[in-house]
Amino acid sequence: MSLRRALPILAALSVLGACAPARAQTVALVGRPALAAAAIEDSPHCAADYVVVTVTAFSPAADGRPVQLVFALVGPRGETELGRPSIFPHAPFSEVAHDPAQRFGFRIDRAAVGDGPFTVRMTLNPVSGGGAGASASLGQVHLKAAPGEDC
Repeated sequence: MSLRRALPILAALSVLGACAPARAQTVALVGRPALAAAAIEDSPHCAADYVVVTVTAFSPAADGRPVQLVFALVGPRGETELGRPSIFPHAPFSEVAHDPAQRFGFRIDRAAVGDGPFTVRMTLNPVSGGGAGASASLGQVHLKAAPGEDC
């Protein structure tokens, strides 16, 4: 196929690519947060009041200095910071390499945050240094009844 004939096809494909729905950004870098929709698991007796966030991969900063994960719940009533945990041990891991994921749980006041839908935003905050090279992958996010409650 000649270049003259291929150009209209390439132009049409580029327009279609621009119209494709945006995918959620699941890998956080310093200055670029990751987002994931939260699955709400209400039971007949209890509203979900506990957020469980899964981090499926992590790479520390190139200089070895620690970075903190900052989680926020974004919903119909605004944004609520959930917590600022750190990965421990401060070493790279990945589910692709068959390393276990790390999970973090946070209690929320469901009456204060509303009924959803919810998104969790994860940002990387360098504790010291610039955090260059650090990354973390955000996996599944669930709102559940708190563990140990009779729900």
